[in-house]
Amino acid sequence: MLAGRIYYVPMVNESTANLRRDPKAFIRVLSDYEVRILSMIGESKSTTRSRPSSASARRRLQSRRRDIMRKLDVHTTPKLIHFAIVNGLTRPEQLTRPM
Repeated sequence: MLAGRIYYVPMVNESTANLRRDPKAFIRVLSDYEVRILSMIGESKSTTRSRPSSASARRRLQSRRRDIMRKLDVHTTPKLIHFAIVNGLTRPEQLTRPM
């Protein structure tokens, strides 16, 4: 922080600007809710582990997951997790390890 303001190196500013200009960038294609779901998927939190309270809620989450995969043209869960990590929606150290 500099004088109470956050400062980013020019490369970060340039990357952010490029993302905003790209019509196919995930931030333009996905809703905020879908980005949150993608972040959870990136952290390997499955829709069943997050335990929505009803069957209809589980179906809605699964439907959103399919929509995200279709919008991003990603066809497998591992690729979806990879997408989330590469695009900064989660960090590899946040991944949960199966017991």
